[in-house]
Amino acid sequence: MATNLLIAEDHSVTLKGLGLLAEHILKKRSFVTVGSCHQLMKQLSTKTFSHLILDIILADGSALESIPTIRNLYPDLEIMIFSAQPVILYERALLRYRIRYIVSKDMPELETIKTLRQFLTNERTISHPLSDRSEPFAGMPPREIDVLRFLLKGWKTTQIAETLNLSISTISTLKSRIFQRTQTSNIRELMDLASLHRVS
Repeated sequence: MATNLLIAEDHSVTLKGLGLLAEHILKKRSFVTVGSCHQLMKQLSTKTFSHLILDIILADGSALESIPTIRNLYPDLEIMIFSAQPVILYERALLRYRIRYIVSKDMPELETIKTLRQFLTNERTISHPLSDRSEPFAGMPPREIDVLRFLLKGWKTTQIAETLNLSISTISTLKSRIFQRTQTSNIRELMDLASLHRVS
């Protein structure tokens, strides 16, 4: 089967770089680009793709919410996560959906190229070991990750509830779970811990 690639990335410089690398590896321009979750789902519904490179945070929100639907509708689609967000936050959630290619944008260039080549040419499946359980943000469920992102931006409970279309009590519960998981007691401590672990 021919490699038909969809790249979901909303930063133009990163997108251009990924496109050039993909074109070099595939020896042709065989990819489509999108910058939002909405565009991503629309493209997947209108064209058959073999591979998807996906940033976690897109222009209109978190792609984490789309992944279960994508995996359910397109079970054979090969997916690679390429994100500036720390892998430790998402690794367990992504492995649950058989996503074995998880690449940090901080990865050295040669290693990134090697992994991208393996992904696009189906050389092998990369299986990442589960992250160290001692890490305070390891294994956090997707919904807690969404709330954490907004908390670290200084958002109030009501703002988060409106944005995620959840009740204030649900957000409060998720906040409590985050504090318990990270053994912090307030937003300042949470922010300091996140900064220490390079979580943003």
